[in-house]
Amino acid sequence: MKRAGLEPMALSSKEGLALVSGTTSATAMAALALYDMLKAAKSADIVGAMSLEAMKGVINAFDPRVMAVRPHPDQLNASENVRKMLKGSGIMKKYEGGRVQDALSLRCIPQLHGAARKTLEDAKKTIRLFVKRNFSRDGKNQAEKPRGRLKAVFGGG
Repeated sequence: MKRAGLEPMALSSKEGLALVSGTTSATAMAALALYDMLKAAKSADIVGAMSLEAMKGVINAFDPRVMAVRPHPDQLNASENVRKMLKGSGIMKKYEGGRVQDALSLRCIPQLHGAARKTLEDAKKTIRLFVKRNFSRDGKNQAEKPRGRLKAVFGGG
């Protein structure tokens, strides 16, 4: 620390506990992993569109009318993203009508990408809620401020 010009910090009991608490560490790792997965999810539609082009795919499964049968917002967004990227594609135009449908792995891109995004967004809400409920701006655990008459509170994290 001296070589880096850093001074040791004096930690209080709660701060020391927070550094070694499994809940805090797990939440931090989950937040980092989630960040990476949200970035990867953004790339998934691009990869899907490129795969459709490379395999001379059929865009019919991405039609808004097909998506309306099961109106899941994230699925609809994924299909719209892929359609926008492939709009005006010479490759898609050249091979249009070449076959009725693609392999399941291609025609279910909206359903898979949409379900993955929904799961990631749900995880994001859960992690945000945990952080917000357990740590205030002044660093104090919100559980220290009970409402009403409580004699004891026990929790598992």
